[in-house]
This record gives sequence, C-alpha cells and structure tokens, in this order.
Amino acid sequence: MLLRRALAGVSITASRPASFTTRKLMSGGGGDSPDDSAAAEGEKFDARAYLQTRYFGPANEFRKLFYLRNFHEFYQRFHSEWNPEKARLLEYGGGPCIHTLISAAPYVSEIVFADYAEDNLKEVRKWRDGEPSCFDWSSFFKYVV
Repeated sequence: MLLRRALAGVSITASRPASFTTRKLMSGGGGDSPDDSAAAEGEKFDARAYLQTRYFGPANEFRKLFYLRNFHEFYQRFHSEWNPEKARLLEYGGGPCIHTLISAAPYVSEIVFADYAEDNLKEVRKWRDGEPSCFDWSSFFKYVV
C-alpha cells in the first residue's frame, strides 16, 4: 500500500476509446485496414500473459530499468514547462501496463488511460482498485520512489 501512495491524489480513469465503427469512419477505411485488424486482435490479447513474460522476473530487469530511468529523466527535465495542478496525461494504447505512469504522477493532476482491449483495461483497473489479483508493480515503484 505504501507504494500505491506514489499515485495518491492523481485521478486515473481507465476507459475504452471510440467504437470500432467510429474508428473505421475516421480512418476512411471500410474495415480492412491494418489498424482495424490490429484492433480486432487486441480483443484476443492475453494481458496477464503479456505482463508475466515482459515485466516479471530477473530476465526483464534491463527493460524495467531502461523504461523507468528514461521516463523519470523526462519528467524531471520537462516538468517545469507545465503546472502540475492543471496538467493531465493521456496514456493511449498503454496495454496492461502502468509503469509509464509512475514517474508522471507527481507532475500531473489526472491520468486518462485508454486502450482498445478490454483485457488490458481490466488489468489496469485491478491495480487502480487495489484488487489482490492485480499484477505486482512494486519493484517498479521501488525503483522510482
């Protein structure tokens, strides 16, 4: 719970963007563009398996350190460009991951998290709501905090 305080006070909304029909109309396609098939594939995506293979265990330590160091450096360097009390962050297509949000939290008042795959949103909501079955991001928080 202590680690969750890094995002305390930051509103996190996990939602799905516009419908596939609207997306098709916006892209001008009739449903056969690569973007449409990728969105359909997102419906079959196993978020928990992705998290376990890409973000868990010693084999993924380099990836974790690389991402977190670069996100942290970005926010440290550029946060003076905006007012944290008014700043909002849009994470669009974030998958089931919150590691990109950890370093941003002190510098924004709201995070809007959007993804097409419902399974990804379920994983983020589990973490946001503190469900016991959520993915354990504690090593990521420990690195940043």
